Amino acid sequence: MKWLVVFFVFSGIILSSFQHKTNLVLVEQIESNFPIVIRYDSIKEYIFRIQFPLMFKVCNISNSNKLMGHISYYYKDIKYALSYEQGWNYNLLVNKEKNGELLTPYRRGRIVIDSLSNEIFVFHTGHSIRYEDSILQSVFRPFISQIKNTGKDTLHIGTIQEFKKKYPEIINLLLQDDSVQFWIYTPWSKDNGNHFILPIEQK
Repeated sequence: MKWLVVFFVFSGIILSSFQHKTNLVLVEQIESNFPIVIRYDSIKEYIFRIQFPLMFKVCNISNSNKLMGHISYYYKDIKYALSYEQGWNYNLLVNKEKNGELLTPYRRGRIVIDSLSNEIFVFHTGHSIRYEDSILQSVFRPFISQIKNTGKDTLHIGTIQEFKKKYPEIINLLLQDDSVQFWIYTPWSKDNGNHFILPIEQK
């Protein structure tokens, strides 16, 4: 019995030590329930941008708070990039989702992921649609009358899944082979963190 007690105490010390040193962060893209947003240019009267709300679940199963940074988006086709620049674009709008609401993810200017927690982040892309792009303009032109009726310059046109059912070829054209990247790391430590490069899923 004495040896059994010693074994359990020793096992508990090892397990506690292992948990303390665990540095695991798990990330997966999940289905987004937020609407796609299109933006309207009232001067030229055309849709010039579409924003996809991409949702990612981040599980911090370590005993340390983490920070997320260096968030960027890669457009496979430069003509759809928000800034028309080659390579990674650092112009994603980031929110945190909680109880169906979009909130700021920042605390004192940093995106913090608490220890032993799950967080859901929404990355809003900024895909540009050129005036002379006859294919995309033909798809989005019917929405212009709805936008004019609202008196605004934006319109919600359904979730990614809903839009994909109607226009699968447009979703492929804009999102296929795109990627997002970011770092998740432990602040004030020698931890190099985890570098994620994730291909975009259409959901």
